Amino acid sequence: MNLSDKLDLTGKLIIQKINIQHKTSEECEIKNSITLNGRELVAKLFSSETNQQVKPVNYVAVGKGLKEFVATDNQLADEVYRQPIQEIHLQRIDPDSDEPRVKLILTVDLEADNEKVNDVPLTEAGLFSAESDVSGESDVMYNRVQFPPVNKTKDFKLTLIWEIIF
Repeated sequence: MNLSDKLDLTGKLIIQKINIQHKTSEECEIKNSITLNGRELVAKLFSSETNQQVKPVNYVAVGKGLKEFVATDNQLADEVYRQPIQEIHLQRIDPDSDEPRVKLILTVDLEADNEKVNDVPLTEAGLFSAESDVSGESDVMYNRVQFPPVNKTKDFKLTLIWEIIF
């Protein structure tokens, strides 16, 4: 088995509009950008010299910011709402090949009746390690995605599916 000597983290966000008939009416995929703090979070998993506990990514935040991605950022440009990740799945990809990988799939539903995001032109999303950036906890933004505005309304649920390949 030939494993390369680098860990090439890649990922994408799949955004699905789910109508009241529970059918996907629209879907788009956007590649994500991993922050420096996000890369450091993964690196700490390998470090015995780190005396701090590595806090897992447990939250998805959405916002309406338009700022370009900067690797040193640790928050969305204009966060609107944050909620816990609802589903987490691990899947092995080509385990018998020369380059086996693992896919992590994280899912969050922004329900149709979520007034905090309804009628807001959402343009960005990110994965976070704390409930809020003002909670007093050490918060890490693992990655950030920008996308064309999605005007969330009460007529549909927005499902965010994050796929990260290790």
